[in-house]
Amino acid sequence: MNTSRQHISKSARYPSLRQIAKSEWILGIALLTSLIVMQFDDVLMGNLQNRTKLVAVMAWLFIVILAAAIGVVRHAEALSVRLGEPFGTLVLTLSITGIEVMSITAVMLHGENNPALVRDTLFSVVMIIMGACWAYRCCSARSGIANSHSTFRARVPI
Repeated sequence: MNTSRQHISKSARYPSLRQIAKSEWILGIALLTSLIVMQFDDVLMGNLQNRTKLVAVMAWLFIVILAAAIGVVRHAEALSVRLGEPFGTLVLTLSITGIEVMSITAVMLHGENNPALVRDTLFSVVMIIMGACWAYRCCSARSGIANSHSTFRARVPI
């Protein structure tokens, strides 16, 4: 039985453009949103005293940014599975660090010279990470209490 690569069809190895577009639709929405915001910045961001418009624009941008970040993490996780341990963890860490650096840079490039902005942005990133760690610890503790099968035995050499 010959299982070499030459017997695998080309369509099985390389997905078509339609398959890529179907699986990566959020990338298209993110790019379209970026183009719309760049083109119609004054219309979208002008007159934000209207609360309905403000909430709608900010909610849309938040959802698109969050979905794009999840897409980046999904791709980084797929790469980490392919690369294996230690390189996979490094790829995931670098992708998250890249997302954080880009978001901090976007906040800092708003035009005004405000030295407290960097401090506040970094503080908010730290608080988000600490909040996620706290939530993970609470969920782990709740799971351990509910299932009561987690044991810890310290082995001390005598």
